[in-house]
Order: sequence, then structure tokens, then C-alpha cells
Amino acid sequence: MKKMKILKLNLLNFKGIKNFSVDFNGGDVKIFGDNATGKTTLFDSVLWLLFDKDSNNKKDFEIKTLTGEGKHLSGLDHEVEAVLEIDGKVTTLKKTYSEKWVKTRGKAAKEFSGHQTEYGIDGVPVKKGEYNKFIETIANEEAFKLLTNPSYFNEQLHWEKRRQTLLDIAGDITDAEVINSNQALQKLSRILDTRSIEDHRKVIASSKKKINEDLEKIPVRIDELNRGMNDNQEDNEADLIDELNFITHEIDLKQEKINSIMSGSDAASKEKDLMVAEGELQKIRNQHDKYTSDQTVQVQKVYFEAQRSRDSIQYSIQSKERDITQKQNQVERMDKELTDLRGRWHEVEALTFEHKEQCQCPTCGQALPEEEVQAARDKAKENFNLEKATKLEDITAQGKEMKKEMEILVSEIEQIKQSKEQLERDLDIELSHVEKYGKELNDIKAGLIKVEDVPAYQDKQKEIESIKAAIQESKSKAIEQASAVREEISKLRKQSADVSSSMAELKRSQQDNNRVEELKAEERELSKKYEELEEELFLTEEFIRTKVNLLESNINSCFEFARFKLFEEQINGGLRETCLTTLNGVPYGSGLNNAAKINVGIDIINTLSKHYGFSAPIFVDNRESVVKLAESKSQLISLIVSSVDKELRIVREKEVEFIG
Repeated sequence: MKKMKILKLNLLNFKGIKNFSVDFNGGDVKIFGDNATGKTTLFDSVLWLLFDKDSNNKKDFEIKTLTGEGKHLSGLDHEVEAVLEIDGKVTTLKKTYSEKWVKTRGKAAKEFSGHQTEYGIDGVPVKKGEYNKFIETIANEEAFKLLTNPSYFNEQLHWEKRRQTLLDIAGDITDAEVINSNQALQKLSRILDTRSIEDHRKVIASSKKKINEDLEKIPVRIDELNRGMNDNQEDNEADLIDELNFITHEIDLKQEKINSIMSGSDAASKEKDLMVAEGELQKIRNQHDKYTSDQTVQVQKVYFEAQRSRDSIQYSIQSKERDITQKQNQVERMDKELTDLRGRWHEVEALTFEHKEQCQCPTCGQALPEEEVQAARDKAKENFNLEKATKLEDITAQGKEMKKEMEILVSEIEQIKQSKEQLERDLDIELSHVEKYGKELNDIKAGLIKVEDVPAYQDKQKEIESIKAAIQESKSKAIEQASAVREEISKLRKQSADVSSSMAELKRSQQDNNRVEELKAEERELSKKYEELEEELFLTEEFIRTKVNLLESNINSCFEFARFKLFEEQINGGLRETCLTTLNGVPYGSGLNNAAKINVGIDIINTLSKHYGFSAPIFVDNRESVVKLAESKSQLISLIVSSVDKELRIVREKEVEFIG
């Protein structure tokens, strides 16, 4: 086991202590002092030196020395130095907290700009990161606090962390171990399958809730079904079917009677007479239509031919007009081009010969002979005249060709106009034909007699009206007789509907009754399932109680007199996780006096030291309240209130022999 002892502790301007030094020599020490003399400050100084916190686990506590008015004393260094023995090796740690003063350019006095902390290991200055890494090699911060402060485990550590720490010490217990330890829990292995106890308890709770909801709904549904059932349960389905068949047969008989009444009157024979008369009337109409058509067919033929000829000529005239427009546009374009050619011809004709003479040899620069200069001038003029004549000839040729094409187009336009004039004369003739034959056709139609004015048509129409009146009279008598029978059928159908309604109601009641029985069976099944879940829930609770007993037994066996309660039973019989420390059944937080709390804390530290493999000095505050202090292999530093000691007084006891 790694052992740490404090050999010496030096404080300078730390939390009101101006200058204090104590030699522990690695042994147990009692430090006496009145209230506010700085006993707890010694423990704070060690924790600040190692972890930047005080004994209350606060990081931002006041380090600097204050005046009587509560103001900081400026310009002081605040320093803690400890000489430690770790596994026989002596190490000196030092930490200094000081103000930073800087001289700003342009100002005579220095100005305060914040604070700085300096670190040292064995007299060698180091940076914060290096210092913290070294501290980590000594002990974990949480473990150090647990091992140096008897109240830290029970008063500062969260109960869940306390609980987990205890489980880490004693070791957890598997579900299989719990089940095997209690014969009553054997069924749980099959029930749980692959689930954990907690998961299965959640499943049970969810299932019970669902079953309860279903059980609450079933009586309501049964009541609704019972209230909806037919009170006349004595109705017999077979009797109702016989009654319905009888009524249906009676309706069929009366329907046949209506058919007999309607077909037995002379209306049927008169209907046949009506059909014959209407056929003869249509024959008269057809004959008249044929006569009218024969009278107009020849004139209509000539009339339609005149219309077709008129339309054809009109189309030809429109085509000729389009041709004329197109060719006239071509003539206008060509006339413009001829005008342009004339302009170009005059431009070329107006050109005159101009010659720039070269009187020196381009190679040697000497003057050329006069005859060579004259020859060059003549040659240039000849070329100019030849090129000019050629251009004029080309322009003249283009103009003649274009004029010839224009003359052809003008000739074609004239021919088309003449053709169009002839077509217009032909159109006048056809228009007169259309007018003439149209008038003849209208005159023929106006002279024909309408079929409604033909005497034979009028006589047959009167005959038809007479037959219709006779039919209506015959039908009225038959309808009157059939109406009475239909009234009887209506009454029978109402009876049939009532019987059918009774049958449907009876069937619904039977279905509802069957559904009620199904719901009752479902209710019994759900109740049975609920009881099974209750049994499973009881088994899981018994499992937890068994596990609690095993866990608490294992954990408590690791301590001399401290005892722990990891679960507490709730009003509903369930268990809730917790972590309560007790001594002789008295809870740590409600009932134990200060001496008992200190001794319980030392007992816990002794076990934790074995678990972590590390022992550190234990600072026992309020030591004056303890008559007999629990034994410990760790270095004990007792902080004792003494009203007579206005300054700290150190009493060294014999050194404790640490045994690993």
C-alpha cells in the first residue's frame, strides 16, 4: 500500500495566518486552538496545495489576508509549502499565489493587473500542467478527499457515488447468484429469460396498467350491450320466419291480382288499335315527304351545281390576284436594281486617269531616263482605259438582262389580268345562276301543301285522339280497382317490415349476448393474467430484498462498525435505491452525535485505504468531542477547539508505525 505522511507544513499569509510552521515528523499530531485561530485552515492549505480547493470542496474560497475592515492586504505573497513522505521518499511541494503589478508606458507607478500562481517541486519551479501531473501520481483528487476527511464520504459525496463506491469495494452480485441463494426465486430464471430484473419490472408495470385499463372498460361495454338488447327475448326466430314467408306470399297473390285487373280491361286491345293507327299516320307522312322530294330534286341539283361553280371561280380569281401581287413586287424590285445600275455606270464613266510617277530607281536611287518614265505612264493609262471599258460593258449587260426579265414579267402580269377579267365575267354568270335557281326552288317549296293540311292525315289524327281517350277511360277504371289492392299490399309490406325489424333485433340481441359472454371470458382471462403478474412482481421484489440482504451483508462485512442501507422500502411495498450510513441502527444524518460521526468516518477511511491501496493523513476536525478515537493506520491530525489557546498549539504524539 502506498503511504503518505506530512513531515512539515509552512504557511505564509494564507487565509489570515501570517507565518506558521509545524513539524509533524510523519506522526500523529494534536493541534489546539480557539475558534477562528486557523485549525481548519491547515487542512484547507493542504487541499489547496494539492487540488486548488478547500475542505468544503470549494475552488473560489478566500486565500488572501484581509484587514479588519474586510479589505485585501495588497502586495503580499500567499504561500503554502509541505514536506511529504511518500513510500519513504521525501518530496517538497510549494505553491505561491501573488499579485501581478506592471508598469505601463507613460506612467510612473505600477498598476495591478491580476494574480498569478507559481509552483515548485523539490525547490524546482514548474509549470501548472507539470505540477498537476505530479500530484496525480500521488493520489486521485476524489480518493484523497475521501481518505483525509472523515465527514467527506457522508456529507459531501452524492449518495449515488457513495453507493457505487461501496459496490466497488464489496463487488456486485449477479442475478444468477441471487436466484441460486433463494429456492423461492427459482421460477424467475424462466420468467426473466434474457431480461434484467429492472426491465422485467417495467414490463410488469406496463402490462398491469394495460390490463387494468382493459378491465375497467369491460363492465362499461357489457352494460352498454345489455341496455341495447331486446327485452322481448321470448320471440322465436322460426315463428318470425314463418310469419314473414306468409306475408310475402300474400303480397305476391295481390300483385298477381293487380296484373289481372290491368290486363283484363279492353285497354289492351285499344292499345293495339292505337299502334295500327299511328303506323298508318306515319305512312301518310312518308308518302307526302316523297312527293315533295320528287318535285324539288331536279331544281336542287342545278342549284347546287351553280354554287359549286361559283365557289371554284372565286378561288381561281383569288389565286390570280396573289400571282399578280407577287410578280408586281418582283418588277418593283428589279426596277430599283436598274436604277442602281445606272448610277454605277455614271460613276465609272466619270472616272479619269491619274498617274503617280516614279522617277528614281527603287534599287539604287538614281534618276530614271525620261523615256522609261513616259513608257510607264502610257502603260498605266492603257490599263486604266481597258479596265474602265470592261466595267461599263458589264454594267450595260446586266442592265439589258434585267430589263428583258422585267418585260417578261410585265407581259405575264398582263396575261394573268386578262385571265382574271375573264374569270370575273364567268363569276357574274354563275352568280346569276345561283340567284335564279334558288328563287325557283323557294317558289316550288312555297307552292307545296304541308302534310298537316292533307285531309287523310287530319282524319287519321282524329282517329288516334279518339282511341287515346278510350284507352284513358278504360285505364282509369282499372287503376281505381288496382288502387284498392295496392293499399292492401302496402299494409302487408308494413307488417313485413315490422317482422323483419323484429328478426334483425333478435339477431342483434343474440350477437350482443354472445359478445357479453366473450367479454366475461376475456375479463376472467385478464384477471388471471393480472394475478400471474402480481405473483411475478412479488418474485422480483423478493429477488431485490434477497439481493439487498446479500449486498448489505457483503458490504457491511468490509467495515468494523459502520453499516450501510442500500435500499429503503416504500409505502407500496416496493424498494427504492439509496445509501444511508448507520451505526448501531442509528442513521448518520439523524441521530448520531459528532463523536460517532467522526469514528464512523475513520472506519470508512480505513476500508477505503485498503480498497485504493493508499493511505494519507486524516484531518479530524472537532476532535475535542471524541473521547475514544477509532484506530487507524493513517497519520492522524486532530484539530481540537481550546478556548485557552488563542494561538495554535502543537502537541506531537508518538509516531504511528504504518503497516501495509
